[in-house]
Amino acid sequence: MREQLREIMGILDDLSNDINISKNVRQRVSEVIVVLNNDAELAVKCDQAIQLLTFNEGPNIDSFTKTRIWSLLSLLESIS
Repeated sequence: MREQLREIMGILDDLSNDINISKNVRQRVSEVIVVLNNDAELAVKCDQAIQLLTFNEGPNIDSFTKTRIWSLLSLLESIS
């Protein structure tokens, strides 16, 4: 489980630093990072992160970024 969380944080870090992604997506990803770093139970953090990441239907999100977000959602769901 720790390895999955490390993988999730790595992907989130990559997304938050990717200048090719729109500002609102990077901001949402940064919010997810904050949620996952708080002191709540792991299941609660994962559920909150899933709720924040379910925004990926916007027209300004490229397909590669959507795929990465779907991968994150899958990993988070496997933990919670």
